[in-house]
Amino acid sequence: MCWDKLKIVFLSELVSSDGGSINCEIASYILKHIDEVKNYNISELAKKCHVANSSISRFCREVGLNDFMELKELITTTSFQFDIYSNHPNTNVRSLDFIKRVKDSLDLASESLNYEVLNRLSVDIYNYEKIAIFGLLKAETVAMNLQSDLLLLGRGAFVFTLV
Repeated sequence: MCWDKLKIVFLSELVSSDGGSINCEIASYILKHIDEVKNYNISELAKKCHVANSSISRFCREVGLNDFMELKELITTTSFQFDIYSNHPNTNVRSLDFIKRVKDSLDLASESLNYEVLNRLSVDIYNYEKIAIFGLLKAETVAMNLQSDLLLLGRGAFVFTLV
C-alpha cells in the first residue's frame, strides 16, 4: 500500500464515518500526528486517541489492515514528502516542465489503455437501461462528470459516492 492509498483509506474513513465516531477520531489523530505515531505502540496510540487498545485493533481491521503492526509498518515505511516537479528559478520554465510531465503522463495512460475493453464498456453503456457509476474521493468528481456527459447524450446514470 502506498501513501496515496494510505491517505485515501484515512480520508475515506473520515468522510464515511459519523463526525464523532471512534474510527473518525483515530483516523483524524493519525493524520494530524503522523510523525509521532511512527514511534507509538498500540497502547500509546490508544491513550492519545482516548480509546481502548481493542478500538485501535478494530480500526485497523475495518480499514483493511491485518493489525496495528501492519498500520505502523505502513506509516514508518511510507514517504510523506511532496514531490517538486521542477526547481528551475524561472516560473515559465517550471510551468513548461509541469506541462511536459502532464503530457508524458497522458501518453503513458494512452499507451496502457485496453481499447477493446473500453469499446465493450461503451457498448454496454449504450445497451443497458440502468447505469451505475461509483466514485470515492477524487473519483467522485470523475463519476459526476461522466454522469453529466451521459445525461447530455440522453443517457441517465446513478452516481454512488460516500457522501
